[in-house]
Amino acid sequence: MKRRNWMERLAQQADLQTEPIPAQPLVEIYSDRRVLIEHHKGVLQYSCETICVGMAYGCLKIEGSGLVLARMSGSQLVICGKINGISIVRR
Repeated sequence: MKRRNWMERLAQQADLQTEPIPAQPLVEIYSDRRVLIEHHKGVLQYSCETICVGMAYGCLKIEGSGLVLARMSGSQLVICGKINGISIVRR
């Protein structure tokens, strides 16, 4: 009980953010097979080895094999396939 109170006080003092900032890009990686991207700016490059997705600060580059856009809407994008790496390319 004492440890829990200490951890709660530490989190409050550090002002740890538990929710993403609205309208900021959010990237969720599920294993090495699926990536969910929210608040994207569109697909900039597309092939089965590389997909680059526009973000507010540059682009997100997903590299792998057999990559496909499984779902795309104005705010969400799902990429599936064998993912080897993800990197941020700033402007």
